[in-house]
Amino acid sequence: MVNFDYFEDVSLLKGKSASEALEALKRTTLFRVKGKDPSRAVLVSTLIHGSEPCGFRAFLKEINRERDYPFDVYFFVGNVAAAQTAPYFSNRNVPGGKNFNRIWCIENPEDEEETCIAEVETFLKSLPLQGVLDLHSFMAKGVSPHCFVVSVDDKTLDFAKRSAPYVLQIGAGMGALIEAMGNKCPSFVVECGTHDSPEADVFADEVLDKFFKSFGVLDGEVSEIWAKDVFVNMTNFKVTPSSTVVWAENEDPSADVTLRSDCESLNLSKVDAGEFCGWASSLDFLKASNGKTPVDAADYFYIDSGKLYFKQDCVPNLMGVNEFVSKESGFYLFDKKEETA
Repeated sequence: MVNFDYFEDVSLLKGKSASEALEALKRTTLFRVKGKDPSRAVLVSTLIHGSEPCGFRAFLKEINRERDYPFDVYFFVGNVAAAQTAPYFSNRNVPGGKNFNRIWCIENPEDEEETCIAEVETFLKSLPLQGVLDLHSFMAKGVSPHCFVVSVDDKTLDFAKRSAPYVLQIGAGMGALIEAMGNKCPSFVVECGTHDSPEADVFADEVLDKFFKSFGVLDGEVSEIWAKDVFVNMTNFKVTPSSTVVWAENEDPSADVTLRSDCESLNLSKVDAGEFCGWASSLDFLKASNGKTPVDAADYFYIDSGKLYFKQDCVPNLMGVNEFVSKESGFYLFDKKEETA
């Protein structure tokens, strides 16, 4: 392949530690493990963000089991260059580079990273995929694992609700892998836990096993329904690049906005309208969108006497105490899906 490496087996990585396996890779790589029936396949994606190694470790653990599969299994290792940037597994993106989970579904790629992902996307769409699992982790601590989906049809939700305690539907126009593949087959992001934690590694291995059993790669029973609620109507919020943001228990007058230091505690919980969020003199620090469509942040937040409040009942996710992430990918607000009889 011109912009990514492709291997018809996984011998390159067998028996290696995560660091040794990473060193063996030269760039974005796709592996195929041939099964008995080439007319069907599944895809497992890892390291789309270089600082999220749990999926990569689950992949290495799986290939060292040396199992025979009834059909083809593809393993994708995404942002190899970011993961290799010292220290290993600490950089989400290549410094100054693109977020590899925001550059799918681009019709006219403009740089090397976009061209690489466009080529991978074209190849993946040519495969007889039955399901896609994209394994991730997150920066926040004390937040439950959760699953993102594109569709909320019964087939997609059947696995999603077994994979994690919470299921959230992403909006169109995000540029994520599961958005690119969601029209082809059920596709899932599972956020397995805090970056580089033993708990995230264990969860990634467990959810890979559930995925394989749910889609017929392995025999065995799949766990009971776990998630009770599904959250929809995603709105993305980012701090504008020129704004200064801090997290503290008291207002910092030198910053454009001071967000509450315990904002991570709001993730995946029901927040009522009127909940205090921080301090700001205006909402100019915040840009909001539904997919690619800009929306008015004033529909979701308001300021009263210099204090920032939620305007609607909502369920936040991926709120964190990190300036880079708050500007690069931001955080999200969701509504609870109303169940129909």
